[in-house]
Amino acid sequence: MSDLKHGADGVLLRGPTGKLVRDCSSEPPCPCLSSIPCPNCPDVTPTQFQVSFVGVALCEDCVVCGEKGNSLKMAACSLDGTYLLTQNGNCAWTFDWSELHCSGTLFGSSDCSGDGETQLFSIQQVRLSATQFLLQVTNDSNTILVFNAVIEVPACCEGYTVANEQVNCECSVVDGVTFVALGWGGTATVTPC
Repeated sequence: MSDLKHGADGVLLRGPTGKLVRDCSSEPPCPCLSSIPCPNCPDVTPTQFQVSFVGVALCEDCVVCGEKGNSLKMAACSLDGTYLLTQNGNCAWTFDWSELHCSGTLFGSSDCSGDGETQLFSIQQVRLSATQFLLQVTNDSNTILVFNAVIEVPACCEGYTVANEQVNCECSVVDGVTFVALGWGGTATVTPC
């Protein structure tokens, strides 16, 4: 049972599907290989990754998107912590919003007033190419981001640490699509399991 992950209280940890979680520090480095290979992985495809976020600042003040007349803000919560990403398709790993316990609100007003629409977030890691991972904390439309980073990693069964590319709370338009940064700063450390 030494290859299973224990919590600080000594209890075995379970993933989102109820299965026991492997300890990411065990040997060999990729003890949990997937039977669904990612064609972008030059080595092997892990079934799980552990990600730890530290120092991500959330935008609890109102963020105004002037061109649409909308505004957004995060609920009082924290992203800091460790999460287990499980394979979701052949080149993606996710942690579902229902267990993240961090949300934002999208308002139809320009001052975060009135009734709003709750925005739930998931953690997703995608292998973009033979050398790149994309790591995001995002809503289901992938337009409201709390954490966003692309990093060069030569192998899939290799850990990494990456800084959040978002540096402040803001709205921006790229190719006619409005993106909102509702988190900034901090780092993520990812380890294959």
